[in-house]
Amino acid sequence: MTDITPIIQTAIALVLLICGCFAVPYLKTKVSVEKLDETMKYISIAVQAAEQLITTAGMGSTKKKYVLDWLQAHNITYDPGKVDAMIEAAVYELINKFRGLPLIEEEATAELSE
Repeated sequence: MTDITPIIQTAIALVLLICGCFAVPYLKTKVSVEKLDETMKYISIAVQAAEQLITTAGMGSTKKKYVLDWLQAHNITYDPGKVDAMIEAAVYELINKFRGLPLIEEEATAELSE
């Protein structure tokens, strides 16, 4: 009788390799998206706090510094360019919410449903 153990071991190794090639990138993307969502929530909180605490007109740079300091104090780190864009998006969302305009997500949903 022929021993097929090496063939079975090779097949299992091949299946695990293929699963690893697809599973690892998927999981990295999933974790990255979750971290991005969590960071955006914290940035939104910091932007809202800055808007409430600093009410003087023309203090945008002071508000931004407050947000960046708050993020640093809470050990929230991300690429500085991305953080700037996320802060601007949070400010945009807050302004539109205040004015009663549709938010970015609502606009995207409306465009997709058309």
